[in-house]
Amino acid sequence: MQNGWRTAAVGWYNPYCSAYAPDIQDCYWTDQDMQDGSISQSATLAANISSPLHQLAVELISPARADRDLCAFDIRLRRQTESDLEQHALQLLHTDQADFVFLHLAIPHSPNTWSRAQNGFTSQCGSSYLDNLALTDRVLGQLLATLQSSPRWGQTTLIVQGDHGWRTAIWRGLPAWTTEDEVASRGIFDPRPALLIHQPSQIQPQTVATPWPLIQVHSVVQQILRNHPPTL
Repeated sequence: MQNGWRTAAVGWYNPYCSAYAPDIQDCYWTDQDMQDGSISQSATLAANISSPLHQLAVELISPARADRDLCAFDIRLRRQTESDLEQHALQLLHTDQADFVFLHLAIPHSPNTWSRAQNGFTSQCGSSYLDNLALTDRVLGQLLATLQSSPRWGQTTLIVQGDHGWRTAIWRGLPAWTTEDEVASRGIFDPRPALLIHQPSQIQPQTVATPWPLIQVHSVVQQILRNHPPTL
């Protein structure tokens, strides 16, 4: 903002709008699905008291059913979050009013809400992390199409970055973990999150095969801010 850039953010989990209030002119964030167990911020107090008790009773009778019920609950809340963030992100890009835009989406983070077999969203456990990667590809395609429709696309730098790798140590062995997850991950953690940078008017791809710390993205952004002042 100090350099005249109009800033905007749509984020998940972290309180961007309060933490960076002096520096963001247009901001939306949510963490509605980040509670543990069968409780929800949008539910009533009575529901958030009775639901865990009901879940405990089911676990005593049928642990397998309890796992399925909890997984379905997590998937329902996550899908609401994903849809909410996608709508706000697409609307923000469509208005084309911000010079610097930060998007933090919930995909492809587990639980997995997409099914490649059904080519649609699922309401039960059974999908893998690869299914959510397919969903990520679809959503990024929508965001990219919106960006490319802007007259400013030729002057736009696009950075797509994972905030961490697939946390197999956390998810492996949980009810949502699938055989496909086990085969794809080989049971190990890959510490290399994805990073893609598309420069203005870039046509040819280029791959950096050597280690490239993600902290260097900060330098990339600084260079963009210095070399491409906004058009006021």
